[in-house]
Amino acid sequence: MQLRQSSFLGPTPACPIDAQHPVHAHGSYERYRSCDSHDQFRVARFLCVRCGHTLSVLPDQRLP
Repeated sequence: MQLRQSSFLGPTPACPIDAQHPVHAHGSYERYRSCDSHDQFRVARFLCVRCGHTLSVLPDQRLP
């Protein structure tokens, strides 16, 4: 699931199933800034320990 950075407060997003579930940093991946660019940026990933859902946090100005 991809989330916008402005859609949550704090350093980590909440689990979409239950906000009480613990969510931990789970690495990152790189994406291109645009279809015409070779520049890349890092997208942070998080894992809900109980559900197993992974969450990606996109900067607000980037398309999913």
